[in-house]
Amino acid sequence: MPARRKPFSHKQKKEQLKEKRQANLAKEHDATSKEQRKLPSTKAKQDPSHFFLRFINDSDAVVQKNKEAAYVPFNTTGDSFSLDQHVYLLPSCCADIPRRPEGVLRMSKEELLQAETAVFEAFFKGISPDLDVIATEYCVFECNENVYRQVWRVTERSNLMCIVADARFPLAHLPVSILRYAKICVRPVIIVLNKIDLAEKDSVDAWVAFLNKYVGAVLGEVGGQKQFAIMTCNSMLLKENKEEHKHFMEAFVSASRALSGISTPRRITVGFFGQPSVGKSSLINGIYGKKVVSVKLTPGHTKHLQTHYLPLSGIVTGETDRSFVLCDCPGLVFAVKGSPRPLQVITGVFPLARTREFLTPLRLLVECVPGFKDDIVARLNLDSLYTRYPELNRKKPDSPGEILELYAYMWSYFSKGLTPNINRAGMELFKLVVNGSIAYTVYPSKDLDKNLNSVLENLPNISPAIYVNAEEARDESESGSKSGSDSECEEDTSGVEEF
Repeated sequence: MPARRKPFSHKQKKEQLKEKRQANLAKEHDATSKEQRKLPSTKAKQDPSHFFLRFINDSDAVVQKNKEAAYVPFNTTGDSFSLDQHVYLLPSCCADIPRRPEGVLRMSKEELLQAETAVFEAFFKGISPDLDVIATEYCVFECNENVYRQVWRVTERSNLMCIVADARFPLAHLPVSILRYAKICVRPVIIVLNKIDLAEKDSVDAWVAFLNKYVGAVLGEVGGQKQFAIMTCNSMLLKENKEEHKHFMEAFVSASRALSGISTPRRITVGFFGQPSVGKSSLINGIYGKKVVSVKLTPGHTKHLQTHYLPLSGIVTGETDRSFVLCDCPGLVFAVKGSPRPLQVITGVFPLARTREFLTPLRLLVECVPGFKDDIVARLNLDSLYTRYPELNRKKPDSPGEILELYAYMWSYFSKGLTPNINRAGMELFKLVVNGSIAYTVYPSKDLDKNLNSVLENLPNISPAIYVNAEEARDESESGSKSGSDSECEEDTSGVEEF
């Protein structure tokens, strides 16, 4: 049997702790005297909100006005949503994405940060110096300069851009500003319409036909070769179906090689761009066939660029495990004047948790998407609901407030005084809309082609900038600065790599 423990009093425990503290102090004193103790790092910990999405929200007056119109009946005779599609084609309505300042290889870290901040401030003031004008005339767009820094770095790393869009309404994710940015940076483009399982096939075909004309007219040709390719996919199916995965990978790698002009043995980097919640990270997971990037339903989950080597040996002929690199970029919300803000709630670009009212997005969907009202009313199961709550008015709901009230009764969402909590019901309803459980599809408007022709006639010319790949730029900088001192070259290069 083990020896019996001796009683240990509280006083003895205090003496034991005191002896340990004295021994530790003696060790620290010895280490300091021998200069073996490391100084604590002066670098502050990174703020977790450093890369959070930052928006200019609606004012209290606008929110109150929308709430007062909660029980105004729907107006399904108009087609206002389709008439607004042309704003995504107008350079005057789509603010150009700011470009990173030139000469970054010759700047120190502090100079680079100051130059980038100046570029962002000029971009923000160029939209409008008045915040009230931005809040009323523009959609919600990204106001965090650190997100733009991530976009610039992914652009420099990439040989071509892969822009991901939601197939249910791709034009809202492909304004002319992102295409002009690709042309300025001299990057060919692959457009991937993701989530095709949530959209109608006729709608996807119609959008592909329109985008071929739209993107081709904006990007133009170089040496008689077009600078874009359009693909469709279901990122969830890529992980489940091996044949679908192999077919998509062969087409994706072939298009990337052809557009970039980089032959098979050489390494190629593809940057993934797009708005939040379009499925960039999900598409990368589908390409890999497994989870390599964290994914959440909350928009803006990816907060920092991520680079991954794509193992292609055995999947695509001639490729190796180190010849293809994917770079995931945080979502960037584009600034578009005239685009309805409730649309960003519907498409999942704006976080539902930060949405102050869901009445206007519901009105937009019902009035502009044929058959959507019948779908959400059928989900209510009104007969069962009226049996549970006999006091309810048996009139068919004809306003966003009435529909959300019935959903609050169905899910038993009540606030104080047993009044239906329509805000919570709206959040749960739009969770189903965003993840595709409640389907909606937007077709190209009838006059969109006509608007495209008139816009392209007045499209301002773009002068491509010297915005080459980061590795090529570093090589050119080192070769061009041989006349200078070696120490200066090392200082400039290390400043960029450190950042």
